[in-house]
Amino acid sequence: MKQFINKAKRFNRWRRERGLWTTAGVAVSTLAGMAWYKFWDVWHGVETSKEVAFRELDYQIDVYGPNREQYLYPGWNGDYTPSSDKFAERLRSLNLDWKRFVYVDLGSGKGKTLLMAAELPFRKVIGIELSQTLADVARRNLRDARNFNRQCKDIEVIWGDATAFEYPEGPLVLYTLNSFPAPIMQRVLENLRQSLEENPRETYFIVTAITPPVAKQFADYSYFDLIDSSSGHKTYRADLKALGRLVTTPMPSTHSPTDTSAQTPPSQPPGNRDSSF
Repeated sequence: MKQFINKAKRFNRWRRERGLWTTAGVAVSTLAGMAWYKFWDVWHGVETSKEVAFRELDYQIDVYGPNREQYLYPGWNGDYTPSSDKFAERLRSLNLDWKRFVYVDLGSGKGKTLLMAAELPFRKVIGIELSQTLADVARRNLRDARNFNRQCKDIEVIWGDATAFEYPEGPLVLYTLNSFPAPIMQRVLENLRQSLEENPRETYFIVTAITPPVAKQFADYSYFDLIDSSSGHKTYRADLKALGRLVTTPMPSTHSPTDTSAQTPPSQPPGNRDSSF
């Protein structure tokens, strides 16, 4: 019910700002999408469609600091939302030798893309999630899911910090659904850059619902080539030759000079890796 109330408030604001007919079109599209998400859940015996507000997520690892509200900006509200059915199409369009690759969802939420990715024969599928509650839901979904043609049997959900994640060896396919505000995404990209410098390997990164500040970060990190895009996503490939030419100092910080809490290094994740599927 809360999900519908929040959307009703949003539509009312849009009606004032954009007009009745534009808002009506968005409302019809949104309601159709919500119905599809719910049907997907029922068919597969899981729960991924219920949104969770940012303020309700139990982030126990010190990443956002004591004032998480400082990270909110237009285009990023921190809420959990499920990935759309377009994810599978964007993933499959890479047309890779899947058995060579590990799939990693950074901010994996309730595990929806893990289930979809496991229908391809990846070497391994990994989700890393900062909220213990969402990570537990993902494990339950992976356990209970039905009507999937799982070709990857090695699936793991990690409760931990994506900014300090130790990437596995071998080629990677990474994904995120607008999971991080720009200051946190900078730390995610810096951690990834260091991993690729230490162990250069073929890497692809699918980013859905990308915001302009994050798109600029990918452009600033010159080792990413944009290979596919639409109004809803961008797919990048790591340019290992460009990576080899980079100076190994961190990129300039995008934090506000007064934002000291955001500059505090995150604590190490608790290493809760006890669930593999």
